[in-house]
Amino acid sequence: MCVCVQSDANKSDKKKVEIYQLMMELLRCEELCAGNVRKSETEVHEILDDRLHEELTTELSVSIYDTLRNDKAKRHREMLVCITSSYYCTYRAASLCVDQLDLQ
Repeated sequence: MCVCVQSDANKSDKKKVEIYQLMMELLRCEELCAGNVRKSETEVHEILDDRLHEELTTELSVSIYDTLRNDKAKRHREMLVCITSSYYCTYRAASLCVDQLDLQ
């Protein structure tokens, strides 16, 4: 009756000391991995706190009452609509571009 099967007949079994050393090395690696996970968790919390702080302290870089900018944006939208709508509007878009260059 066969109790066990060894895959490599020439391979010697590891001694208990070797197994113990391997186990200790794996435990050290596990502790390092757990430490790295804790560090990454703190980094994630810091990033989320920074994002929350940025969201709470946002300021508009462009005022909605800036009429000159609003006029430029309106002309730009008109130009895009004209370009896509018909062949004739390409001439209109060209004149709008010339007007924009004059304003700048």
